[in-house]
Amino acid sequence: MTLTMRAPMQTSRNAKSSRMKVLLINPPLTLHKLWGKFEKVANVISPLGIGYIAAVAEQAGFDVEIIDGVPLQIPYPKLEEMIVARRPAVVGITSTLLSHRESIATAEIVKRRLPETVVIAGGPHITSCPELAMRDGQYDLVAVGEGEYTFLEVCQAVESGSRDFSRIKGLVYRDGDEIRYTAPRGNVMDLDDLPFPARHLFPPLTVYNPLPASWRLWPPVHLFTSRGCPFACSFCDRSVVGKKFRAKSAPRVLEEIDECLVRHGAREIRFFDDTFTIDRERAMAVAEGIMKRGWTFPWTVRTRVDMVDKEMLQLFKRAGCWQILFGLESGDERMLQALDKGVTIADNVRAMEWAEEVGMAVRADFIIGAPGETRETIRKTIDFAKRFKSLQVANFNMFTPFLGTEFGRVLREKGEVLHEDYEYYRVAIDPKSAKLSYVADGFTEKEIVGWVMRANREFYLRPSYIWRQLRTVRSVADVWRYARAFRCAVGFSTH
Repeated sequence: MTLTMRAPMQTSRNAKSSRMKVLLINPPLTLHKLWGKFEKVANVISPLGIGYIAAVAEQAGFDVEIIDGVPLQIPYPKLEEMIVARRPAVVGITSTLLSHRESIATAEIVKRRLPETVVIAGGPHITSCPELAMRDGQYDLVAVGEGEYTFLEVCQAVESGSRDFSRIKGLVYRDGDEIRYTAPRGNVMDLDDLPFPARHLFPPLTVYNPLPASWRLWPPVHLFTSRGCPFACSFCDRSVVGKKFRAKSAPRVLEEIDECLVRHGAREIRFFDDTFTIDRERAMAVAEGIMKRGWTFPWTVRTRVDMVDKEMLQLFKRAGCWQILFGLESGDERMLQALDKGVTIADNVRAMEWAEEVGMAVRADFIIGAPGETRETIRKTIDFAKRFKSLQVANFNMFTPFLGTEFGRVLREKGEVLHEDYEYYRVAIDPKSAKLSYVADGFTEKEIVGWVMRANREFYLRPSYIWRQLRTVRSVADVWRYARAFRCAVGFSTH
């Protein structure tokens, strides 16, 4: 099979035959584990990583299904029933820091009930610690890095009757009592060669629950139009997609938008690339293409402050982009350097002022409690966030030395990581149950948690901020969204 064959606009099963049964599973992580007391506003979106894997396998003719256990909150007895009923020859399980125990539990179900089924796991957690994953779990194989063609070749081997996976690149496997690595697999260099993710195998978009302040029209859908990040932020894990930036062409992006609007009923597009605007010409072409087609849907992007300019933001605004997410990280120059962000406070200010001038809302990420943090630098960060009228959402994140990051490597070598209990690596930690894996010098855990609560309280409970948000309300849907977002903000501030 030629893996570089240009994919059709929509994924569909190979018309020649319905072949071997393949099942991909996103384990049923509970919303309470994701967001604690704030589970009713938990951010739940479709896991497009397994969507791409499913699309490639389906395009090759395999009979593929996806079980996304999160949005429907599938209980384990039901999950076991669903797996056994399908009797797949290969099961792929995605694993994140938060869901690694659920991934192991899912693999155990498969191996107990269907011992001949090949179980392969992948995802960011697996790629960060593949050998540990093999020792902890009931996996036959784990895929390291981008998994589309690794998974496909495993399926092809199993279908041919082979259980020798040693020549398939990008795998970790058992050889008796030994754990062995196959040759590394390079990244997919031309993303236009990939079919669109198999969204038709997921539940409807209306089942998912993105953050209330991140969309305007229901249902929204998220797209990844690029992979790889050439920047070197020490808090960021790039182990799966690597450093080499690769992007779909503008025409291909527009085709995928069309599929989402027409086939899946999306009313808003959320570009989820880490840095959508690295290729300025491509980003501008996407915006121009949206206008040329007469599309009027709202859309959002994520990028860096040094990867935008005023002309770009003006074009985006005309094309329907209403919100942009920046990783501002800190209001202190020294902390930006410590985080290896590669930008300055002046860069952050300039981008925020441009957004304000063109009338675009901003969401921003901040980090509190990284190595080198002081009470003064935290104070500067909170004051910086409060400085800009365009800043609609401020995410104040407690620093965590994730596996796969430079900070994670350095702090583990120094013995400064306090625990590896991933149950507490929440995106949104309930302050009362916080158990930080790192506490900066000069602080206590309770104090770091208190600063995060203070940051949320000072930012969201300002009368001027509340009044600005009320002025943007245009519909009953807006009232509903903002009420949920405000409930979440107040919860983070006062619990």
